[in-house]
Amino acid sequence: METESLLNFSLEFSDNISLTINERKANKIILGVIISLASIIFLSPIISLLVLLTLGNGISFGLIVTCIVSWIISGYLLKLYLWNKYGKEVFIITNDSLSLYYDYHFFKDKHQKIYFKSISVYIEYNDKLKKLTKKVLDVIGEQKSIMTFRVGDKFVSTKNELPIEVIANIAKHLKCLQ
Repeated sequence: METESLLNFSLEFSDNISLTINERKANKIILGVIISLASIIFLSPIISLLVLLTLGNGISFGLIVTCIVSWIISGYLLKLYLWNKYGKEVFIITNDSLSLYYDYHFFKDKHQKIYFKSISVYIEYNDKLKKLTKKVLDVIGEQKSIMTFRVGDKFVSTKNELPIEVIANIAKHLKCLQ
């Protein structure tokens, strides 16, 4: 079992390949603003409901719609906060499948499992998708790039960049570096 770990990713080779890419942490002030807005937007309709009920006024349909919309927006902001604070992309490659999900620390989202007969590794270079080959590696040198897996007719890309040597290492273990 071989493990490589840096600040923004960890890569483990064993029976399968496990790649975890951490989302770049956002500024603490921005995170504070996001969580504050989410809290205010979530609590405002509740407070409005309580005030209207104590005054004896009825609850209107508009207020119910406002509550629902506010809670949806608040939920989105909470998800945005969790992604920017704890977010990780997780790729697990076995002999015949690629699994991908996004880890928000408290829940996981967008689970995908794609079965394949063959897999290829591509990189983004000069805003174009290029299949990773030894010739391409010689031209590129040491940079960072978005990595894309081609599994069958589907393309699955990372959200964050990885060093080219890490992408090449993954391609070597998959035996698709020509």
